[in-house]
Amino acid sequence: MAARILDGKAIAAKVRGEVAQGVARFREAHGRPPGLDVVLVGEDLASRLRSQQREGGQRSRHAERVHRLAATATAAEILALIDELNHDDRLDGFLVQLPLPKALPETTILDAVSPAKDVDGFIQSMPACSLSVARSSHRATHAA
Repeated sequence: MAARILDGKAIAAKVRGEVAQGVARFREAHGRPPGLDVVLVGEDLASRLRSQQREGGQRSRHAERVHRLAATATAAEILALIDELNHDDRLDGFLVQLPLPKALPETTILDAVSPAKDVDGFIQSMPACSLSVARSSHRATHAA
């Protein structure tokens, strides 16, 4: 099979058009744009830039809030925000922007995101989560 050069700009334009159509259908069905929030903890440059791109380029397509927390935020503070977002009926999905500051328990934080609102799909697919469940199961089995 021969290599094929893809036209990234054309593909991106096609995907943006499909997303715009989906958002229009959602807006028609629900009377509002889809709600997508981002949780940003700390000042990781790449995370901040991705978040700014989302804010700048997508506002017309969906409702979005960026929840910016300091790098010194505690796991309890982040988990409280995640719980609030999990129960916000105006919100259809959200993501926790990675990487998190190193002192935070990434698996615990990602596991707190409701599967119904998990935009990234980390809950079922992230190997660290599976490893965490396996370790917990192993400890429980061998503790008795």
